[in-house]
Amino acid sequence: MNPTKTNKTVLGYFVLFVWGFVSMGVGLRQNQTSEIKVGVVLDLQTSFSKICLTSINMSLSDFYKEHGDYTTRLVIQVRDSMEDVFQASAAALDLIKNE
Repeated sequence: MNPTKTNKTVLGYFVLFVWGFVSMGVGLRQNQTSEIKVGVVLDLQTSFSKICLTSINMSLSDFYKEHGDYTTRLVIQVRDSMEDVFQASAAALDLIKNE
């Protein structure tokens, strides 16, 4: 066998293998969603905060219903401030450290 022809054949198979591997990876990545966590600190004892939280959730739901092909999703992490400024600070710190 001709060494040049063998090298071209091996190179051809190698390129085909790499192309197949890369295209498989691209195909798999299309179905994956990435989540972005967003922290929200509200006083959940008030009706205003409940309306705000409902509005946030409804707007996210409506957005993703219209844009189902988006692979990035916002995930709302809610903490209660319990009508206290210091508790609100602690809740925000908890979100930063743990979420």
